[in-house]
Amino acid sequence: MSTTGQRGPDPESHIGRFAAYLRERFQRSGMTLAQLEKLTGISDSSLSRYFTGQALPQDEKTASRLGRALRADRFVVCDLYRAARAEDQARKRAARQQARGRPVQPAPTGPPPPAGSSPEPGPQGLPDDTPLPQPPPPTEPQPGALDQRDRRRWLTPVLVGSPAVIITGVVILALANLPTEPAPAGPRTSGTPTAVEPLCRGRDCRGKDAEATRCAASAQTVQDTWLRGLHVELRYSRPCAAVWARITGALVGDIAEVVNRHGVSQRAPVRWGKDVYSPMVETDDPRTAWACGITPTEETCTPRPAAGQGGRGSGGGA
Repeated sequence: MSTTGQRGPDPESHIGRFAAYLRERFQRSGMTLAQLEKLTGISDSSLSRYFTGQALPQDEKTASRLGRALRADRFVVCDLYRAARAEDQARKRAARQQARGRPVQPAPTGPPPPAGSSPEPGPQGLPDDTPLPQPPPPTEPQPGALDQRDRRRWLTPVLVGSPAVIITGVVILALANLPTEPAPAGPRTSGTPTAVEPLCRGRDCRGKDAEATRCAASAQTVQDTWLRGLHVELRYSRPCAAVWARITGALVGDIAEVVNRHGVSQRAPVRWGKDVYSPMVETDDPRTAWACGITPTEETCTPRPAAGQGGRGSGGGA
């Protein structure tokens, strides 16, 4: 068992977040330390130190076994444990270096100077007879790149002379000031889809992300339900002929699941934050699908279709 010190960890540290997640899952499980000890084979004193952040499980396998007993998402448990373990090892290395009389120096905030370089001298370091660099001579613009104002500026001196030159110059200026006729409008032939044009429909949307496929742009909530502070929504996109589940006010490890009338389902767990939405399943009639919010101890779903209700079947798409 890896110890992290007698004092509680910083709640914003990786160790503090891992301990808080385990503690929250333990509280929601409704078990006692004695019951959890029998279920995992981990002593109640070690469990207590895990939940307060004073110690970490000795390896990832132990952390995974504890998370499974608490019905927590194993990916979340392993990710949090690895981050906490790395942070704990870094702290121990720093403590050993300080004990050897080699305090850890903070990393420099900027890039190091090049090898062999020296600080640039200020104005006082220049001799009085040092010639100052001269700016490059101005380059004349090319006549082919002139706009209308440049044409007038460059043509005005040429207009002084014979009457023929003057008349010619007036004609040139008049032609230069003529408005450009816009190109005739034609049908749009762009091959790129518009911002709201979906990228899939029906069965092609199964298992795909509603945001990435632009289905969320045309979505609406057709059914919803509550489990105390957990809000469960069934989201439907008519252009995509697909539905998905969304949960808000959730905790890490809660799951959003969507099911259509054929039993095809997709789910997604909350890995961070307080909300998540599942991948999509196909349906032309959202009344034949339902969404569920699943916690470690219970679940709630939007109304399921009555027996024999079929609508128009699962949406069009190959």
